[in-house]
Amino acid sequence: MQVCTDAQWRLLLEYIARSLRMIFQRSMNSSGDIGAPTAEIVSYRAGIILRLQGYVTAGASADSMFVVLVEQIEPEEFFHRRIMYRYGVSPREAEVLGFVRNNVPTSRIAAELGISLVTVKTYIRQIISKLEVDNLSALRAFIGYH
Repeated sequence: MQVCTDAQWRLLLEYIARSLRMIFQRSMNSSGDIGAPTAEIVSYRAGIILRLQGYVTAGASADSMFVVLVEQIEPEEFFHRRIMYRYGVSPREAEVLGFVRNNVPTSRIAAELGISLVTVKTYIRQIISKLEVDNLSALRAFIGYH
């Protein structure tokens, strides 16, 4: 059984990242951030961010296998546009929803946006109404799923 070192992880992830960049856009307008055991690939032209996570698992015959989990990450700007289009929320409501999606406390949302806490709560109530969910917890669950 062979154990992967950090250097080997890095080489494997770099190879996979290069291959995925070629698939997504022929290596134009992309960048990557490689660090064992995670890599991120950003495709600016396609607006796609991929997160790669490498794992070593035990195989059926006691050999280890290198497994890469590839996850597509939606840029915040795309999330805002999608939510605005799909659910009819305003640009400001989409911005507030982005903070809620990332579990940012309402007091910090108010500070970040330069608005009052009452205004943030009003936006959240309007979003809850538009998305037809029961409360803030249900809203967080809803946007985590969508």
